[in-house]
Amino acid sequence: SNFNEKWFQGWEATPEDQKIKIINISKNITAHPDFKTKVEDNMDMQNQDLAFKKILDEVMTKQRKMDMDMYKLYVKDEAYLKALIHNMKIMTGVLKEQKRMG
Repeated sequence: SNFNEKWFQGWEATPEDQKIKIINISKNITAHPDFKTKVEDNMDMQNQDLAFKKILDEVMTKQRKMDMDMYKLYVKDEAYLKALIHNMKIMTGVLKEQKRMG
């Protein structure tokens, strides 16, 4: 919710729509064919981070068609990108895994 409050202010989407967008992105990440092998089961944190970012790039490129404002933030705002990656790692369970294994 902190992510939504910070980054979706001024958007016409309702809080529920904002929540749905973020949940759908996390679901698309975990549904990606490379997620399990290249992220979830990958013990090399640097490679895991690279694979996660590549998957997120693919998901966001597809998302672009549905939400250009969000995509523009993704490609142009470094703070937004970092916040989105952090939140997506939490939502997909990757961040918890990093802490447990690290």
